[in-house]
Amino acid sequence: ELGGPATAQTAQSPGAQSPGAMGRRRLLVTVHRATGLRAADQRREPPSSDPLVEAFIEGHRSDFRETGFKKKTLEPVWDEQLALRLPKKARKEGEPRLVLHVVDRNRFGRNDFLGEALIPAEVWRQREGVVEEEIELTQKTVESERFHAETDEAVSGVLLVSCRWTGGGSGRGAA
Repeated sequence: ELGGPATAQTAQSPGAQSPGAMGRRRLLVTVHRATGLRAADQRREPPSSDPLVEAFIEGHRSDFRETGFKKKTLEPVWDEQLALRLPKKARKEGEPRLVLHVVDRNRFGRNDFLGEALIPAEVWRQREGVVEEEIELTQKTVESERFHAETDEAVSGVLLVSCRWTGGGSGRGAA
């Protein structure tokens, strides 16, 4: 769903950057919430997950960001802003996608994959204002720099995010 500006402001996470540190050509991604996530921790009573969101530009994982994790919930609310740089190479390559992986945080071992959301550049490069998207999570199609535990479990859930491109114009061409 496309909408107006995000209504919630963000709490800074370890992967977040303050607005003053953002500079030019940044994609500001506010991860609002998820609903209907799969319970990865079946041994808990009731079964739940400790979800967090990993964000990066497809093919350019050098600027990898993540939200904090939320304990024991299938309906997490983050309201955290992540600032991603769009590398010059990505601007020249055309239309890179924003990749969002929702994972269950594990203290020991690999995190469990819960779902993926992709936002094409033609959506987040809108020149005016904030673009809000409610995206149904899917199976993983883009690999991240992090290794996730493989699962045959069905993916479920919806992720609500808003994006604002601060680079001006379409993001193509000169740096």
